[in-house]
Amino acid sequence: MRMKQFLPVLVCSASVLALASCGSDDGGADLPLASGIADQSGAAAADALLAKGRAYEAAGRKSKAQSTYKAVFKKYPYASAAAEARYAEGRLLDEQGDLFKAFEAYQDVISRFPGSPHYSTAISRQEAVAHAAATGVIKNNFLGMKTRISPDKVDKMLSNVRDNAPRAISAPKAQFAIGRVWQQEGNAEKSIAAFQ
Repeated sequence: MRMKQFLPVLVCSASVLALASCGSDDGGADLPLASGIADQSGAAAADALLAKGRAYEAAGRKSKAQSTYKAVFKKYPYASAAAEARYAEGRLLDEQGDLFKAFEAYQDVISRFPGSPHYSTAISRQEAVAHAAATGVIKNNFLGMKTRISPDKVDKMLSNVRDNAPRAISAPKAQFAIGRVWQQEGNAEKSIAAFQ
């Protein structure tokens, strides 16, 4: 009779031990499932926010669309919607003439989302902006006054263009432009190093 009373307790204890030991040796076997669920809900939220940004843009509320796109990229940097949002933000900045911020947005698309359908467009727009800065077409707007862009900043932009696609025809053009920038500055050492 006593054995019958302890049998359910024994079975229950064995079940608890078996469950406790499952996954304990690998550091949490259920974590991928939990993070997968979190990733799915994050992706859904990112997609919803991206759709909201597109609706703002379609309604002509460009600044609201831009801030919404920025929020998608900052809040959900690993969601697929982040690539789309960052490119859309860069495109809007480009249209508004804020080319330096557009350049940075395109750089994020290129470096963080190489599988994006906007990858090649981002590369070509970034190249155009960097060469415009190198030739003096783009100038800084400081307190309403147009000032020349520093050669260090132009060098950095052109270096990004070169490094993003080192085997493309844009790479030697960017490298040559770096040499020309420093040549115009009268810095022979940096100019020669760039040309070499």
